[in-house]
Amino acid sequence: MTITAHAIDQSTFNALINAFERQAKVDGTHATKIPALGLIRVSELNLPITHSLFKPCACIILQGRKDVFLSENCFTYAQGDYLVSSVHLPVKGLVVEASKNNPYMCIQIELNSDVMYEVMKSAELPLSSDEKTTRGLFVEKIDLALLESVTRLINLLDSPKDIAGLSGLFLREVYYRLLTGTQGQVVRAVALTGSKMQRISQVLQLMNKEFDKPLQIADFCKIAGMSTASFHQHFKAMTSMTPIQYQKQLRLIEARKIC
Repeated sequence: MTITAHAIDQSTFNALINAFERQAKVDGTHATKIPALGLIRVSELNLPITHSLFKPCACIILQGRKDVFLSENCFTYAQGDYLVSSVHLPVKGLVVEASKNNPYMCIQIELNSDVMYEVMKSAELPLSSDEKTTRGLFVEKIDLALLESVTRLINLLDSPKDIAGLSGLFLREVYYRLLTGTQGQVVRAVALTGSKMQRISQVLQLMNKEFDKPLQIADFCKIAGMSTASFHQHFKAMTSMTPIQYQKQLRLIEARKIC
């Protein structure tokens, strides 16, 4: 597939694929010497559907295609796309296009809301939210600026001596591109202290820590600073499920870890 949208030079895209292949030569999920950066490679299609918890992250797809299910919603992303989960979300996933010659390749970058807020301040980006609660998962076409910033980050793995000095800087550049991209308002809203999405995000973090405990809706409403009706409305808008459904998915994920 040739990438033509957003004025991306195919050679730039191929350089990123080559950098990925130098670091992830076999199938699996690969941690790297940059803690926020992970690489995922899959070359078989007969794998079972996965149940996992998306922590705040950006996933850039270099090859192949994958379907991700959030409740009843299906998100398909392929080469040239990137997916962002701005909050903790339980999802199901299935790689639907991959082969030994053209494996599925995904770069996963963790999103740190504190660092993103610092980037917003230093770049003088808006520090207020329109207060509209939107789904915490989206798929968007990658643009040249984001692609180049990700390339600089992954290329650091070829120069281990430079990682300590430059990884933080390059990671901030990636954050900046996400914060100013087409869906930047969604990413910014979660990083803004006091926004509705940030407050719901705090509840989701607590639910993940206490997934085995009974739901305390009254406590969640206090954390979110919302009435019960408003909390349920914003929770579902952000996660596509109710608190009970969300907790059930968390428990299923944990049960599968034990099996």
